[in-house]
Amino acid sequence: MLSGIVIGAAGGFFIDKMRRDKFMQHPERMPQLITERLKSELNLSPEQVQQVEKILTNRLKVLREIQEESRPRLDKELDLLRDEVVQLLDENQSKEWLERFSKMRHFLPPPPPPPLPPPHHHPFREAG
Repeated sequence: MLSGIVIGAAGGFFIDKMRRDKFMQHPERMPQLITERLKSELNLSPEQVQQVEKILTNRLKVLREIQEESRPRLDKELDLLRDEVVQLLDENQSKEWLERFSKMRHFLPPPPPPPLPPPHHHPFREAG
């Protein structure tokens, strides 16, 4: 039974990580994907769907800007944490610490990708 719990928890974590990775690979789709999920889970009306997607688009843009601004500071602090602890350890402990630290750091969301350039408009191509 315990092994089933562990396997279930690990599987759930892996699926959640895959979903987060999907969002991070396509941040421009986040508002739409989240709204679609909320639509089904909360039984949103069409008007609510439009309003929620608009709110998510605006707020996620601001949250992304905050993340971009704070990421260098977060990375610097993580580097200091890693380096200060490693100085206290012997060679074997250092190796183990660096492996654990690397794994822990992978659980953090990656830095946001650079914003996508606006779509290129072809003046000689007609829409449709």
